[in-house]
Formats: sequence, C-alpha cells, structure tokens
Amino acid sequence: MKKIALTLLMASLSTAAYANTQDASASEAAWFAGSWATGPADVEGHETIGPKPDCSRAVSIRVVKDNIIVRETRLKDGSPHSVEFAVKHFGSNFPWWPTDGGPNAPVAKRTGDDTFVLARTNMGRADWNNALQHTRCKAAEKP
Repeated sequence: MKKIALTLLMASLSTAAYANTQDASASEAAWFAGSWATGPADVEGHETIGPKPDCSRAVSIRVVKDNIIVRETRLKDGSPHSVEFAVKHFGSNFPWWPTDGGPNAPVAKRTGDDTFVLARTNMGRADWNNALQHTRCKAAEKP
C-alpha cells in the first residue's frame, strides 16, 4: 500500500512540474546560442579538479527556431554529435527537453552574463554537484 501511495505521489509531483513548465521565449533560448568552453562546474565547499575550459574544444549551440536549440559537440573519438532540445522556463532554470522525446532532460542555470551550468537530471531532480560549466568563447578565443 505504501509503495502505491509513493508511486502516486511521485507521479503527481512530476505532473505538477510539467504543468508549470512553459516554453522559453525566443530571446531566452537565443541567449544560449554561441560557442562554449566546458569544464566541471564549481561546487561550494569543494575544490574543482579537472581540465580548465578550453575554447579549442568548444561546444556549439545554435537556435533552430523559437525555443528550439541544437547542442553540437565532439565525442572522444572526434566524431560529431548533436542533440536538439526544446528550451523550457521553470522558475530561474531552463530545462532542455530532447525533441526526440528522450528521458532525463538536462537543466540549465544561468550563472553570469557569459556562463551557465548544465546538469543532468534523475527522477526529475537536477544533479548540480556534477554539472558542466559553460563559459562563452569570445571571438578571439575561437580556433
């Protein structure tokens, strides 16, 4: 009985989150467009260990239409990889829903004029402790 009640509660919470999530405006989605250096995000109380953001291996994000963006990156073997997302607005965060209907949509949070973090989700919760920092590459920094 407890398991059923918990399942129903989780389902209703997920439905409530979807109900309050709206499409991001075209200008909100456009803010993410550009070339981005990536690296581990800072976590309060912990030392950040990992490669520094490098614009020579930048991630590219472009707007396809309105709130639809494509995030393009290179896999470890050098092959290109791209995913199309519908950018949503939820509080001060921007969930990115895969347009192919894939699960566990990441969530973006703007952290500065030219920075944001992108966190994976699990069961509808963003994992900010393992987020990926994105820092906008300036024109002179691009390869």
